[in-house]
Amino acid sequence: MGLIINEEGISTIRIDELENIPDDKDIYIFDNELNTYHNLRINDFEINLGIGEYLDRFYVVFATEDTLSTNEEFQNQTIINYLNSSHEIYVKTLNVTEVKRISLINLLGQEILSWNSPQTYITGSAIRIPVKQISEGTYIIKVHTMSSSYNTKVIIKD
Repeated sequence: MGLIINEEGISTIRIDELENIPDDKDIYIFDNELNTYHNLRINDFEINLGIGEYLDRFYVVFATEDTLSTNEEFQNQTIINYLNSSHEIYVKTLNVTEVKRISLINLLGQEILSWNSPQTYITGSAIRIPVKQISEGTYIIKVHTMSSSYNTKVIIKD
């Protein structure tokens, strides 16, 4: 999101109207300079800004960093990746039957694809899910297990 400020003072970002966004989906403004999130569903975001252009400072996101964090212990025992050569999501863990759901999420926090029965894609000791017709870019693969959720950022290329 780019902001061009012509007059120093308080600037406000608010939700005026939403289309095709569920009512229970949180919407945040992420301040890249202060590394903070503000939930626009709770109230407007206000900040004192000087005159200038703010092109890489603020982003509209649908999840906080806490939502996108990973568990190191799980990561040491698990591989979550996207295989560009075969266009597959690859998840290998000690017990693949504990994986209940896998989601592909864009960097805005929007779920692009999800698989509620990843066990149908088990090959040996790994889950390999073919992914077709996905635009190049950076995504998050979210793996839901019986006890937690884990995320890995991946780059998808043609």
